[in-house]
Amino acid sequence: MSIKQLSLILTALVLIGALGWVVYLARVEAGDQAGPGGHEMAAGEEEDEEHAKLMAQPKEATGGGARLTVTLDPQTGATVGEPVRFGARVVNASTGQPVTNVMFSFEFYHVEDDKIVFASRGLGPDGSISFQYAPFDGVPYEVRVSAAPTAQSTL
Repeated sequence: MSIKQLSLILTALVLIGALGWVVYLARVEAGDQAGPGGHEMAAGEEEDEEHAKLMAQPKEATGGGARLTVTLDPQTGATVGEPVRFGARVVNASTGQPVTNVMFSFEFYHVEDDKIVFASRGLGPDGSISFQYAPFDGVPYEVRVSAAPTAQSTL
């Protein structure tokens, strides 16, 4: 066997080994994306449905005899640059009547950067407030809302 033939065989073995390694890495990556054990998780679909149901419900908090309801549209899947509509309403928890002259505070909290990127306050003379905000990037946010009575509130 000549040196040239030996060199060709050795080169072929290296190429086959490299190709095998690439195929192996591709399979490992595909298995990681499929979930633990390389199998699709049926529970993941159930969790997605459960999350969607939770997100579809109005967000509410009760305290001090009042109930605060917050709405977001859309609640998930906002598009960068497209406005997200916010609304908040405070009613008397026992009668359901609007609480007048409520001071609302909103914070748009950037989860990844751990900071507030937008904050606003506003008076809701009829117990409600609404506005729009267009996110400037595609990262997760939390919307934090608080409502407080003023000296002129009916509660």
